[in-house]
Amino acid sequence: MTEERIETLEKMGFDFTPLESGLSQKNRESKTQQQWDAKFADLERYKALHGDCLVSCLAEETVSSSTIIDSSLSFERLFSSLRVCRNDASYSIHPPILSTQLGNWVRRQRKLYNRIGRDGFPPERLARLDAIGFDFDPVRSGTSMAKKRAKMFPRVNANWEKHYNTLKRFKDLHGHLVIGPNTKGWAGLYHWVHVQRKEYKKFQAGEESTLMHEQWITKLNDLGFNWAPMASENYSTSVLRRHSEHYNEVWNRHYQ
Repeated sequence: MTEERIETLEKMGFDFTPLESGLSQKNRESKTQQQWDAKFADLERYKALHGDCLVSCLAEETVSSSTIIDSSLSFERLFSSLRVCRNDASYSIHPPILSTQLGNWVRRQRKLYNRIGRDGFPPERLARLDAIGFDFDPVRSGTSMAKKRAKMFPRVNANWEKHYNTLKRFKDLHGHLVIGPNTKGWAGLYHWVHVQRKEYKKFQAGEESTLMHEQWITKLNDLGFNWAPMASENYSTSVLRRHSEHYNEVWNRHYQ
């Protein structure tokens, strides 16, 4: 390297021995913080769009600008790249490299938090994450399940409405909602009704695994659905009615 080039680099503060001066370690820390800040900014934008910080690991990548140093480039071009790097990033080692997916970054924050605890997590970063409502354990808090259920609801609700309309037609024809396992002509309806009662019990108990939704409960209540027929005062009458209908069907099939 010529003395002229050495002098030019020294004037701009270039460190020829960063390991000895400690600048290399400071630059690594600065780079790590800049990368963290960039991903945190992505997380803020994600929350502004989606209303939460529950980023999937399949989220699209966010790529920062990168300068690739090639030995075939001229000194002037490398020097220009170095000047840009120094002005923008406040260091003269390397510019930021390709960032990871936002979802993976979010997962790493949770893994670090679970490993070192709240007291060990960098205070400044912890405060910034807390300020935007970051959930370090969405599985335990239930927010992850709630988001999955909300995302799946349109498809699940369409299927539920199909069975609900079948139940409604049954009532229009028979005038009641007493359905047994041997009820003919209504394939799958008894099983669906049984599932609704089972999931309703989970909903009442506050279990997160319940597949019941409040709006479904309202619709079934409006239809006159009995959530606990065995505890009902009219249970015996309902059973007798169902048996009577079954026996009448058998009689008509064999003797008429």
